[in-house]
Amino acid sequence: MRRQNQIGAALAITSSIIWSGNFIVSRYAINLAGPVSLAFMRWTLATLFMLPFAYKNVKKEWPIFKANKVYFFWMGLIGFSIYNTLIYTAGHYTTAINMALFGSTVHPIVAALLAAYFVNEITLEKYNRYYTWLNWYCLFINERANFQYFKFSNWCR
Repeated sequence: MRRQNQIGAALAITSSIIWSGNFIVSRYAINLAGPVSLAFMRWTLATLFMLPFAYKNVKKEWPIFKANKVYFFWMGLIGFSIYNTLIYTAGHYTTAINMALFGSTVHPIVAALLAAYFVNEITLEKYNRYYTWLNWYCLFINERANFQYFKFSNWCR
């Protein structure tokens, strides 16, 4: 079991390094390619790299993909295309650390709010918890991070 924990920790660290590298590369590549091109290149390379490992499972589960193609289309459009294009566009206006701070900490908030809206699973207690967390997050960003282009003070009041 100890060996599995070490492998899990190593993979988690590796994924964090790759994820943070995404922000650094997007900041570096501002003048080399546009945001849509960067998103396309990133996911094309990721697909080509992962294809040998995932091909057998994708082939086996292809009927599930075909049956839910509309769902996968919208999740791909929103989750990959639009999100990455916006992150790469942000690279034109702010630093990599600001992109990483905002881009990775806002996910739980957005996921909770979308789940509350679409699934109607929010209670007053959960809403108060999310609202409190959002206020603390905005306070942290305003006080601790040196945002040069994004000022959230009016939005967080």
